[in-house]
Amino acid sequence: MFLQEIKCFLTLAECLNFTETANRLYISQPGVSKMISSLEEDLEVKLFTRSTRSVRLTRAGEHFLTIAKEFVRQCETLKAYHPKTNSSLSCTLTIGIADISENRRLVQIINNFIKSHPLCNLSLREYNPEELLREVDANVVDFGAIITYAIPPTGYEYYVYDPSPLMLVVPPTHRFADRKKVSISELKDENFLCVFRNSSRAVNRIQEICAKGNFRPKFVKETNSLSTVFMLIATGMGVGIHFLLHKDSCSYDLRFIDLDLGEGEEQELTDGAALIWNKNNPNPAIPHFLDCVYKFNELNPPNQRIDIAIP
Repeated sequence: MFLQEIKCFLTLAECLNFTETANRLYISQPGVSKMISSLEEDLEVKLFTRSTRSVRLTRAGEHFLTIAKEFVRQCETLKAYHPKTNSSLSCTLTIGIADISENRRLVQIINNFIKSHPLCNLSLREYNPEELLREVDANVVDFGAIITYAIPPTGYEYYVYDPSPLMLVVPPTHRFADRKKVSISELKDENFLCVFRNSSRAVNRIQEICAKGNFRPKFVKETNSLSTVFMLIATGMGVGIHFLLHKDSCSYDLRFIDLDLGEGEEQELTDGAALIWNKNNPNPAIPHFLDCVYKFNELNPPNQRIDIAIP
């Protein structure tokens, strides 16, 4: 049992209303229901009787209420005895992951956050980009880890924690497979594959890059996920332009090749893997997690490789 579940139980026992409990704890109503159900499963008793009109403690719930209050009191005593934990958050933080399977930096950031705030109940969930944006809107997810091209131009706060250059991605049988660098102008006759343009700005960026080679890219297939795009590239259906950060996690035998934009022009690294959040989300853990992100990137510049090292 986690302390957060106990505190959720105490709050619900006090107000006997799931909506009010969710508001007090800065979590969603389904989140409250899930924690109470998990607690009941662990204890193997029903703590509340629920109906469409009311919520009441069962006899077992009334007995557990006394135990839970004493448990929390003892935890507070322990925190006072160990001053290092006094600043630790006692709430829930939910992070959603969308189409980013390469997360070395994020793993280390989360690890640092957990060490700093051991009482915070941190949850990780996986979504497609469209689902993630909806969950962030609804404050069901506090942070979303997402590629910047999937972020709408307005409505979200975001921070690029892992900027990455764009690379040409081809199968090993492609004529450019053994090249270290390819000029944009050499791609004018290629077929391009990408994620749906209605859910990503990647198409616009590819068009901007190809314009430097004086041609418009021919998109032969748009699909709903990056992993599917990589699968289609592996079949030889076309090529893609994608972030270098995806290379280590790509499960197909593909080649990531540097792009020459011409005239000595360098890519400006303002895109890549980002964290998004709803600026109206009241979760008190948000600024603390962001503080961990900023401090980590100060100590570990984004242009250096991160190796996972979790005890």
